[in-house]
Amino acid sequence: MKKVTLNAFSNVTIVNAAVADKRGRLTLYGSTLSESPEDPEANNLFGGGDYSIEVATVSLDDDLADRGVQKVDLLKIDVEGAEPLVLAGAEKLLRQTAAPTILIEVNPVSLRSASYVPAVILNWLQSHGYNLHELEQFMYKGETVVNILATPVK
Repeated sequence: MKKVTLNAFSNVTIVNAAVADKRGRLTLYGSTLSESPEDPEANNLFGGGDYSIEVATVSLDDDLADRGVQKVDLLKIDVEGAEPLVLAGAEKLLRQTAAPTILIEVNPVSLRSASYVPAVILNWLQSHGYNLHELEQFMYKGETVVNILATPVK
């Protein structure tokens, strides 16, 4: 909310929920002892950390329908291992004729904490008609993380 106010954005709706495959509730885990105060890996749905809090969950398909959103141009997904849940909750959106371009982080460390492997994301995107383009690689905890630009096949 602070950045929305600071930048005077008027076209932003803040949803106080975690994006997942369905509506419900999950536990969000966090850490006050992360490698850096801005460490996004400090918050996840798969355990570990100094604290936990129950949060509401929404699927993209349900939330977009509730808001009357017909078209999404770009979808950025970086949710520390929950990427497969987000994709599963966006089936309708991603099967549209005008499906969005997706920028997605594929982090094997985070995915493993959720009992997934990177191939789950890559295979899912390709099976849903996306071409994959590697944007960058970097190391995290000794493993290669890849940011992928997934573009719908036209």
